[in-house]
Amino acid sequence: MNRMNANTLIRSAALGLGLSLFAATAFGQPGDFRLNRGEPTEQRAEQASPEAREQMRERLRNRLNDIRSSEARLEEALRMLDAGEPIDAVRRRVVAEGAEQVRERREQMTDRRPQMGRRGAVAQTPLTPEQTQELMQFLRETNPQLHDRLQSVMERDEEAGRRALQRVAPGLQRFIDARERDPEGFEARREELVTARRTMELAREIRTGIEEGMAPERLREAREELRTLVARQFELRMQNSRRTIEQLRSRLERHEADMQAQKERREQLVEDRVNAIIRSAVEGRPVRPDNARPGAPGSRDGAKPGEHRRMHEDRRPGRRGAGRERGGR
Repeated sequence: MNRMNANTLIRSAALGLGLSLFAATAFGQPGDFRLNRGEPTEQRAEQASPEAREQMRERLRNRLNDIRSSEARLEEALRMLDAGEPIDAVRRRVVAEGAEQVRERREQMTDRRPQMGRRGAVAQTPLTPEQTQELMQFLRETNPQLHDRLQSVMERDEEAGRRALQRVAPGLQRFIDARERDPEGFEARREELVTARRTMELAREIRTGIEEGMAPERLREAREELRTLVARQFELRMQNSRRTIEQLRSRLERHEADMQAQKERREQLVEDRVNAIIRSAVEGRPVRPDNARPGAPGSRDGAKPGEHRRMHEDRRPGRRGAGRERGGR
């Protein structure tokens, strides 16, 4: 039971992080077991080895078992339908069994590959207590229901709970980074996701109500609630679009200001550039490509290459620590 709860938490939290069942079972990672003519001889030999063939056989066997399980599941659904059971009950049965099959396959694939850490780096070591605390605090603030479920799993089986958290950590960390860069934008997008989830739930309720003869008054109420949610989604999208436009306009204004400042110092910038080229030639060093135009990074005020680039990067919106650095100057 603990294992199933942990897998359910993983599916709920890791939006967009799962593999499709077909890719996971049939072919694994892109490029596995392909004997292309353009591959090196050693690679073809390695892929034709008994170990590689056995791995491919196992993947194909798993895929065949999945197909047979799907066939049996659909035959059972047809039997239930012919027996007069409600359509929604048949649908739930098919979806639940299919989801369990996907969870089992994902767990098998996860056991065979290393965990992915922040920004795609391989994380072989477990989360530190500090990282665990940060992720759980984030869930407490943004998704209390999921936090409570995960906390409950950890209390019953700490290892299962930690594995679940480890597997969704990269996605959660991206959300944390997004909140630090743009708190207002993060909250708007989070609300948009929550609203979208409720919209889908309400749509299923309406579908079931139509199929099973829900009272007209309740259907009208559900439709009105759905309209309110869709209207809110529209407003949130407009807010996000306006925020994006404002950010782009701000960047454009900064670029225009930089360009005007360089224009006013044209003669000095040209002179600095000429001196930099001569200095590189005398010292036998190649001229850096990013120094090929007046006003480029490394060409103003005798700055070292890359110095002005770092200054520009520190001014970019959302750069972590940039505000603190500016505030301390």
